[in-house]
Amino acid sequence: SEAMLLSLAGATVGTLGGLAFLWLLLQFPTAKGMIALRLDLPLVAIGYAIALGVGLFAAAYPAWLAARLPPTEALRHD
Repeated sequence: SEAMLLSLAGATVGTLGGLAFLWLLLQFPTAKGMIALRLDLPLVAIGYAIALGVGLFAAAYPAWLAARLPPTEALRHD
């Protein structure tokens, strides 16, 4: 679904952005000995799972609430 694709795209952008930020930090001489550029695949998989779960919940919960309303109530503006 759309929510799943958006969640996975967000997780991908976030992972790549985090790696880019880490690489940028490693360009400073004071950070070279303290930080290691390492990609931990189980941690990335957990991040993707969390992003997918949050994205699906954020899409399903409002849809579930709207499905419980009568159509005239759902279409009414306050």
